[in-house]
Amino acid sequence: MLDWKRIYFLHITKQGEIEMPEVSKQRVPFDEMCKCVQAMFAAVGMSEGDARITADNLVKADLRGVFSHGVMRVPIYVKRLQLKVTNPAGSPKVIRDEKATAVVDGDNAMGQVAGKFAMDIAAEKAKQFGVGVVAVKGSNHYGASVHFAQMVLAEDMIGITGTIGGTNIMAPWGGTDRRLGNNPFSVAVPALHKDPLVLDMANSVVARGKIVLAAKTKQPIPQEWALSPDGSPTTDPVEAYHGTVQPIGGYKGYGLTLMTGLLSSLLSGALFGEKITDLYEEFTTPQDLGHYMQAINIASFTDPVRLRSM
Repeated sequence: MLDWKRIYFLHITKQGEIEMPEVSKQRVPFDEMCKCVQAMFAAVGMSEGDARITADNLVKADLRGVFSHGVMRVPIYVKRLQLKVTNPAGSPKVIRDEKATAVVDGDNAMGQVAGKFAMDIAAEKAKQFGVGVVAVKGSNHYGASVHFAQMVLAEDMIGITGTIGGTNIMAPWGGTDRRLGNNPFSVAVPALHKDPLVLDMANSVVARGKIVLAAKTKQPIPQEWALSPDGSPTTDPVEAYHGTVQPIGGYKGYGLTLMTGLLSSLLSGALFGEKITDLYEEFTTPQDLGHYMQAINIASFTDPVRLRSM
């Protein structure tokens, strides 16, 4: 019997099974893990469909080895749903619709639900106009960015997505005050007859979820990952949790963080900067997070069939 209370320790093997390292050798098949997580979200008020969308996002992150964005997120998601700071029955809707663009209000639904809704629209617009761009407001933490970028690969499209971080964990370059998220983004490019080329990255040296995971498992972190609250390097994940993450490439990473945040929030009117509340600490005010979704139809530029034959 799977112990749900310890679910964030689960790992998924490359063979599609999940194992609990050290504390147990228990293994769970991929589909069973999805059903388990789906049941937990359904139990706190999500529809079966929305629960499945969210579970699929998390379990696939673990299957790719991105444990910081996998089922370890279930406890905080469930808590926010139970407290209704995230709307379990949220129903995203289009509030502005132009030819190749749209704005979506996520209705405070789970970010995975709002994100899929928006990328589906971007793909449909790309079929008609060659490109589709959708900005999202009123959403929540949406998990691993790559999940959404990969959604359009099967339709011979390039997927691009970015999001404002669910917690301000980065300081402007040279500062110590937390004013920015790590604002991850992803680009997925189909290689047509080969494996796709995929970029999936946070703009910090590591995602904060890796620091959270290190704190849960009581493991030290590399000194390059984060700064303590006083601005000094630290290997203590708890100090790092209360401090700031380091941007990749110094000031260049800060620039990427800033621009990804602007694209993900200001186009839709979602919150930005100091107004962002903490995913793990604040449970009364909806986060109103923003996302950016883009699909590029390769057929609008060249013939995918010809490329497959090359």
